[in-house]
Amino acid sequence: MNAMKKLIILMIALFGFQFSNAQGFGVSISAGYLSEIDNAGYSADILYHFDEKWGLATNVTIALNEIKEDKLTWFAADLNAHYKVFDELYLLAGGEYLSSTYTDRSSIGGFVFGETKFKETDFGINLGGGYKYVLVDNVSLFTEMKYVVIETGYFHARLGVQFDF
Repeated sequence: MNAMKKLIILMIALFGFQFSNAQGFGVSISAGYLSEIDNAGYSADILYHFDEKWGLATNVTIALNEIKEDKLTWFAADLNAHYKVFDELYLLAGGEYLSSTYTDRSSIGGFVFGETKFKETDFGINLGGGYKYVLVDNVSLFTEMKYVVIETGYFHARLGVQFDF
């Protein structure tokens, strides 16, 4: 067991060293439109660039939509590879985990007397691209568009602010 602890500590140290020597590390926040639920979603990202061309991004998106008394909540977690094509224009491909909860509220005359929740999870493939416009050395605006290939495929377009470290 002691050897296992040492191995884990060594792996964490090596990862930390590699991470600190990264070409680029950043975080971002954004808002966007999701076509499947016809509403806005809000995202937070963590980005890691291995070199001038390749990077890895993970993000979470939360979206809510209310239809009369009913409520739809989406939580999506993505992991995407980025490849710079030209200047700050990049292509992305990766995967998505999507969890959706639909709350059906039964009401009569405006009074809610019962609620039924339906939860569904799914995995999909992301394909898209984006562009980053550098404002100052470590702050950029970005736009990104992707199509998620999933049972009920959808289009996600967003605009955000990225902070590089």
